[in-house]
Order: sequence, then structure tokens, then C-alpha cells
Amino acid sequence: MIIDINPQIISLLEENLIKPKNGLNSIYDRIIKYHEFANKEEIEENELIRILHPQLLNKEELAVFFQKEHATTMAIDFPIEIRKSKSSKRPTIMICALDSLPPDTTVNSFENHWKKFFSEANYLECLSKHITPWAPFSLIDNWKFEKGSFKQNISFFSTLFNDYDLYVTDIYKLFYRIGNKRSTGMHGENEVKIFNSILQSEIEIINPNAILTLGNNSRNAVLNFLKVAPEKWFDDVQAKNNWNRGNVKTKIISIPHISGAANGAKSKILKNTKYNDVSGENTVKLARIVIKNIKQGEAENL
Repeated sequence: MIIDINPQIISLLEENLIKPKNGLNSIYDRIIKYHEFANKEEIEENELIRILHPQLLNKEELAVFFQKEHATTMAIDFPIEIRKSKSSKRPTIMICALDSLPPDTTVNSFENHWKKFFSEANYLECLSKHITPWAPFSLIDNWKFEKGSFKQNISFFSTLFNDYDLYVTDIYKLFYRIGNKRSTGMHGENEVKIFNSILQSEIEIINPNAILTLGNNSRNAVLNFLKVAPEKWFDDVQAKNNWNRGNVKTKIISIPHISGAANGAKSKILKNTKYNDVSGENTVKLARIVIKNIKQGEAENL
């Protein structure tokens, strides 16, 4: 397994989101290096911290629409490709989600996270100037590190990865806080337009075999392009829509978010009797249900 990125995606992000002085290639080099070091037999946390840390990106490098003078704990989850090998020709699932924010600026967050990078005396000042680079769902970490929500997330992604290469992206590329408010509900009209434009370009560049959305926000963003109103969650995945490019139809499959907050909506799908032949539990079974629907869509398009 390798972490990779299409050069066209790098250009897309530089043109529309952020362009560091040394270019985004330098950040992606670090993301890839972080993954390689995280998967060594013996991992030195201090070594990982030196590779990918919150002072690599400055706020002034953001595109003008994203300049937020009073924002704190800004972060970008950079999209990544997860491939079997550099020369892999396997089909690709594009996974669109909305991952969580980085830790806040409280004392507890300093003790649990920020003190790895900053001294207590200057961490608030540093966070006000810089943007933390990371990847969706922490998928650049060691997948064998099974702990907490990461264990459930990895069970889901690794099950998909058995059959497909993955391209994982967040619909909102920039996350921040202003006071106690999270950016998810604060993005202005121009910001959302840019995010939507980036997302549409990602689909065209990656040319996936299927598009999978996790949760309400990502589903709604993709369906908005099709001018389709989202439905309520019932006892099945939502797979009525396609992304059409000429004569090519790409199946769009929407499921509740894989986080614990959506357990109620997920459980209805997992208990659906039409999937009694699908093995596994929780996120493993959910991933296999997704694969079943993708393969049905592929068969329909033959």
C-alpha cells in the first residue's frame, strides 16, 4: 500500500486553496514520508512530529477568500490516493466526507496534543499564524494502530481497499474555529462555491469507478451538482444517482457517516434483510454492503 497524489490535484489546490512558498509538492512529500515512517517496525513519535507539524503552512498563503483574521486552529485535510502500488490499475472509489476539526485551544488540548509541537507559553500565538496539514481520517497513520474511533475507521477503509484503490477527500478543504464556533456552518457563499468547484474538478481528474459520500454534508454537496434533493436515511444505502460524463455513468452511493454519532442510521442499513448474505460486523459489513452496491452498478452499466 502506498500514499500518492495526482499532480493535477496539487495544481488544483494551489490555484484555488493555498500555495505555499515552496509549493504543495513539498507538503505532499512530507505526507508521503510521514506514512512511510509511521509504518516502520519501530516508530519514533519525535521523528514523525518533525516530518509533519503545524508550522509548515502560514495563513497568508491561503487564497484571498479564505483569509480569516480571527480564526484559530486552522487545518487542511489534504486529499490523498491510497493505492496498491505506484503502477496500480485497480478501479478507484472516490470517498467524499467531512472529517472532524483538529484539537481546540483549551488547556486539555494543549496537554493532549499541542505540547508535542509548541511550548505552553507560545502555542496560542503559533496557532493563530499557522495551518495544520493533515489527511482525512488520519489515514496516513499506521493502519495496525487499532485504537478508539481509528480502529472502526480503518476497518471500513481497509475492507474497501481489499477490492479498490481509494481517493479520499473532504468536501470542505479548510477547517477553523472562531471563538467556540466551528467552521462547518460558517463558510460564506464564496467559500462554498470554491469548495464545490474544487470537488467537481477532483471528480473529473480522478475519474473514479464509484463515488461514495459519508454523511449528510458530503452527500448534499455532491447531489447539489445534480440538482437532486437529498432524501432521509432509511434502511438502505442511497444509490439512485449517477455522475454522468459523456457516455460514462459513475454510481454515487451515499451512506451515513462512519463515526459513532451516526450509529442509529447505520444500524438500520446493517439490519436490512436484503444484506443477510453480507458477512462482517459494524463498519466491515457496511463497507461490504457498499462494495455490493458498487458491483451491482458496474453490472448495470455493462
